[in-house]
Amino acid sequence: MPYLPIEQAVADLENRKRDRLPYVSDLPTQSLATAGSTVSDASDINATLVLLTSVASGSGAKLPLAYAGSFVCIRNNGANTATIYCQTGETIDGSYTTTISASASKLFFAPSAQQWFTI
Repeated sequence: MPYLPIEQAVADLENRKRDRLPYVSDLPTQSLATAGSTVSDASDINATLVLLTSVASGSGAKLPLAYAGSFVCIRNNGANTATIYCQTGETIDGSYTTTISASASKLFFAPSAQQWFTI
């Protein structure tokens, strides 16, 4: 049985990874305590799967920049409703903010730049 050169074997493996849908364990995760009460001082979200661990009354978190095909799933494990902000110039379901109740989750997806929608 002939063997592939190591460079070709590595390239084939990378192509197979790229061609499959990601497993949940492949996605970046973040545990986050919300902060601030405006878009300028809200906690920054920098992962795809986010667990809000502590949500003070009136506090929130800010989504990353929206680009076509991006998504963020947020679970609020805090005791209060969390306000979710988008970046300046973007919208979430046509507004600049949305909320996630305690013990609830929302999936944010961006079909194009500057637009987030929720499920």
